[in-house]
Amino acid sequence: MPISRTCANTPAACHDCGVIESIRAVEVKGEGSGVGAIGGAVVGGVLGNQVGDGRGRQVARAAGAIIGGAVGYNVSRDRKGNGGERIQERCETRYRDNYEERVDGYDVTYEYAGREYLTRLPYDPGERIRIRVDVTPAAG
Repeated sequence: MPISRTCANTPAACHDCGVIESIRAVEVKGEGSGVGAIGGAVVGGVLGNQVGDGRGRQVARAAGAIIGGAVGYNVSRDRKGNGGERIQERCETRYRDNYEERVDGYDVTYEYAGREYLTRLPYDPGERIRIRVDVTPAAG
C-alpha cells in the first residue's frame, strides 16, 4: 500500500507580466557643444571690447567672453533637445495554487513461517519480496 502526502507546488504564473499605467511626453535636454560656447565667447568678447577703455576694457572683454561662452553653450544645448516619452509600468507576480501527490514509500505486509509481518520500503516491491532470515542462539 503506497504512503503518499500532498505537497504544495506553487510556481509563479507570470514573471514578466506588467500593466502600463501611464505614458507621458517629456523633453530631453540635449548636450551643449563647444561650437556654441566658442561662438558665444567671441560675441561676448567683441561686445565687452566696446565698453570702457584701458584696464576696464580688458576686464569687460574677459567678462563678456566668459558670459557669452556660457550663454552660447546653453543655447546650443537647448536647441538640441529631443522629445521623448516616459512609460510607467506596474509589474506584479501572480501565483497559482498547485498541489500534487508524492509517494514517500510503501507499507508491505508479508507472511513467513505462518506469521504476518509489516515493513516499510522506499520502493514498490511488486508481488513478491526477498527476505533475509537470521538465526541467533538465545541466551540461556
